[in-house]
Amino acid sequence: MIRVMLVDAMALVRSGIRMVLLSAGDFEVVGEAATVDDAHRLAHDLRPDILLLDRSIEGTLPAVKAIKGTIPTCDVVVLSNSFNQADAGRVFEEGATGYVCKDIPANILLSTLRAIRAPGEARSVVASLEGATFHSHPSPPRRQQPLPVTELTPRERDILLELSTGSTDSEIAKRLNVHEGTIKTHVRHILRKLGVRNRTAAIAHALRERLIK
Repeated sequence: MIRVMLVDAMALVRSGIRMVLLSAGDFEVVGEAATVDDAHRLAHDLRPDILLLDRSIEGTLPAVKAIKGTIPTCDVVVLSNSFNQADAGRVFEEGATGYVCKDIPANILLSTLRAIRAPGEARSVVASLEGATFHSHPSPPRRQQPLPVTELTPRERDILLELSTGSTDSEIAKRLNVHEGTIKTHVRHILRKLGVRNRTAAIAHALRERLIK
């Protein structure tokens, strides 16, 4: 059984994909999320085999990086409204396994997901109306300028590390013995300092720049 998690802002879309997967008999939908932050938290707890991630959700690329950084065994497959070669390249650079167009027939989606989880050499795949194309080696990661190590305080680093495990503000507050509001304030400072919009993007940035391990 292939365990799949669905991430799409539209509940109706998630429902349709869920029906396709469950009707096949060899897929199990273990969780659903509408945002990348919820996706990262749920994925950390559920450990799906495949995470289907809608490309139109804000923060998709950082989410791919963050999820692969904390759950390397999970194959992240990005669902796009249409095929764009440059965009597919960016998705693979962040660590995604697949780039799948939403206009493909259900049977191509199912066969693509099965192929991704099949034993053998790790591959990336692009699936569109023309069929599925597999590649043995995805594009190499981009080089990034490192963030100065003095940018975050020790406490902010601690909280960022806790966020990378999928912990909620309440859980972090209990572990660090502070008020939940204090954690929220630290998170706002972290996002501002790193120049990102959400927690998942912050985790991806921190993993890429080795601010956390």
